[in-house]
Amino acid sequence: MTQLFQDVRKKLPLKPHWMRDAVFKEMKVYWEFVEFKTKSTRNKDNRNSNASASLRTGGCVPHRLIYKRMKEATGKDPFVSKFYF
Repeated sequence: MTQLFQDVRKKLPLKPHWMRDAVFKEMKVYWEFVEFKTKSTRNKDNRNSNASASLRTGGCVPHRLIYKRMKEATGKDPFVSKFYF
């Protein structure tokens, strides 16, 4: 939904066919508020910043791999309470 509204704002003043006139008029007024523009700018800067971003893209680590690593580190099977909690 967010991307949908971003696309609408990029094409202003054209109204999309799926949006009613009253809603479009109200959204244009909302998009002109200083609060909205401030929040939009701040969020845009946050999205473009990689300063504190998580760059881990490997996905989830399977349980069996965690179990294996714990076993290798301690030399014995981990307790269920240590494994899950």
